[in-house]
Amino acid sequence: MRRLTFIILLASLIGISSPGLASVFNTDRRWPDGPSMLTRITVCVNPASSPGFVPLEITLEHVRNALAGSWEKYSKVRFVGWKPCTAADVSNAEVVKLLIQDDIDNYATWPYSPGHATHVQFASWGKSFNRCRGGQDFSCVEQYAIHEFGHVLGFEHEWLHPEVPSDCPKRAPQSNWSRVYPAHQQYIVAYPRYDWNSIMTYWDGCVDQVGVRFGGTSLSQADIAGVREVYPLTPSAAESELDFGGAFGQVNGASVVNPATGMQTCPAGYTTQQIYGTGGNDYAVSICSRPSEANPIFDLGGAWGYVERAYSGFGPPVPQGCGVNLLDQWVLGTPNIDYPLHLCYRLHANGDVTRFGGVVGTVERKTIYNAVTLSDQCPPGYLKQQVLGTNGIDWPLYVCFQRAALYYVGADFGGAWGKVSGSPVNNPITSASSCPPGFQAQQILGTDPNDEPVFTCFRPSNYAVEPTYDFGGMWGYVEGIATANPLTGKSSCPEGYKDLELLGTVNKDYGLHVCYRPHAAGAKMWFGGFVGTVDRQTVPNALTQQPACPYGYLKEQVYGTRGSDWPLFYCYAFVPPN
Repeated sequence: MRRLTFIILLASLIGISSPGLASVFNTDRRWPDGPSMLTRITVCVNPASSPGFVPLEITLEHVRNALAGSWEKYSKVRFVGWKPCTAADVSNAEVVKLLIQDDIDNYATWPYSPGHATHVQFASWGKSFNRCRGGQDFSCVEQYAIHEFGHVLGFEHEWLHPEVPSDCPKRAPQSNWSRVYPAHQQYIVAYPRYDWNSIMTYWDGCVDQVGVRFGGTSLSQADIAGVREVYPLTPSAAESELDFGGAFGQVNGASVVNPATGMQTCPAGYTTQQIYGTGGNDYAVSICSRPSEANPIFDLGGAWGYVERAYSGFGPPVPQGCGVNLLDQWVLGTPNIDYPLHLCYRLHANGDVTRFGGVVGTVERKTIYNAVTLSDQCPPGYLKQQVLGTNGIDWPLYVCFQRAALYYVGADFGGAWGKVSGSPVNNPITSASSCPPGFQAQQILGTDPNDEPVFTCFRPSNYAVEPTYDFGGMWGYVEGIATANPLTGKSSCPEGYKDLELLGTVNKDYGLHVCYRPHAAGAKMWFGGFVGTVDRQTVPNALTQQPACPYGYLKEQVYGTRGSDWPLFYCYAFVPPN
């Protein structure tokens, strides 16, 4: 019998002292890293699959969407392929064979191990004890998919945890555990709390059941932390960016050619991807792209169209236009068939420009995945902007982008202050509970008796003036689980940045940390303010005056545990590489 190696991953990353949860992981079953930022796992579909009630393709769409919103969303894993299995696939240990039928057992065999086949199968409409209504309720097929593909990735049932409850009839606690990851020896890595809410546990006495059978309808906070630790996704991967090589479509019944070729083709070296077009509804649009390299033909500067009959787009701050420095290509739009779609571009030139991260489209009613992530998600650090989609007229189309610095309306960070273990923590920039000259103070946390007060300092950015300090991200605790700083993928600060602990009092506040340094070349993150909670009331972002981030910024929860701490979010954007 094959020797099994287990890890029980810290849901709040390694080395913490606060309570947390855990995910059980088998190190023998970790898929190897690919040549890029992504771990691509090929899936083929057994031709014997027959879900009943609805076509297989609709069932598979629900499966893929469930995986995109769970394991893929929080890691570098991408499940690709999804074509019928061939004879070559059956004998290939690196291809996952999927079988879906109306009434079969649910299991996954031999998650990644060289020389062994990986098979996954599950019932489309549940079993006798949790039957989902055939053809209408996809909860079973979605939640079973998340659970079984968790096994594919190497995650085990939670009842292998050494702290599994004694009344769990499935309990099989392991004794050879440690707290170290990655593991260079064959032992378990554990954090001593059982996760009742994991998607990887079920059975009476072993789970707080939510949904059709498991501890949740999707990943728990511990599951998320586990997959982030084992398959981490970093924001700096060069593969995220694509070169834009033009597009072609149809306007008013006439073909629109690619300005790069003068035809409905792509330039040499660029890949053609149809991103739009459904017979009877929408004309076709295709886009040309390649992995980013030197001397692209065009720079994509924006896109705009209509969503539910209202203008929607991104690019220069010129509604329904491309501004004075960009060309406007009208690639779609026919009365009574399609709303207009416009792409803003220029011949490649040096200087700040919006970065292109692919599209998520619709062809023949099926979602067309982003060419970078091979999912319906954008690359990390990119925003997903819908530019088409009106009920009864147009199917959805999204463009992934990073906004040029010119278009960001952000803030300069000027420090913060709080309280740890009953002692005030001064702003290290002023050595007092105050802000530097020219900066404004804003209280972002503080609700008695839950949270001690926290204040931050900011001033609106002036791109003609260098900032005084660089913001390097944050980390804290959400539902008792340590969060990861987007710049490091861990509960830590980037190299060269100072770690300022703002909160942390036993039996009152979990820890809250902010990273900063004096301004220097090579900053990787822009600061966009906070959305906090004071006296149980939401504190809006000081830049937007709403509980929302400035346009072009991502909103990340860094704090908040029910019954302990109120929520805090911060806004950030990755600095595009030069």
